[in-house]
Amino acid sequence: MTGAGHSHPQRHPGDGWLPRAEHVWINHVSGLTEAHLPGLLLAWRRHPARPAEWQGWVIYAELGSAAGGGGPFIRQSWVEATGIQPRG
Repeated sequence: MTGAGHSHPQRHPGDGWLPRAEHVWINHVSGLTEAHLPGLLLAWRRHPARPAEWQGWVIYAELGSAAGGGGPFIRQSWVEATGIQPRG
């Protein structure tokens, strides 16, 4: 792991589902302004177009804007490993 997020899944080598969900913070998710979003990391895979890079399958909460009347929302997506921070 690096200070900027996971560089690759050191504790869970190989593609696939984790034995249990891991609490994480999601950073730099496209289109969101929040610095850290709470989430659950469920799986790792190698990036389909860039096999040297990793992505995590995460479920995360987007709080939404009080002014916009939206949120919170629950999202799920593959996120670049560098955008996933271990909770701690």
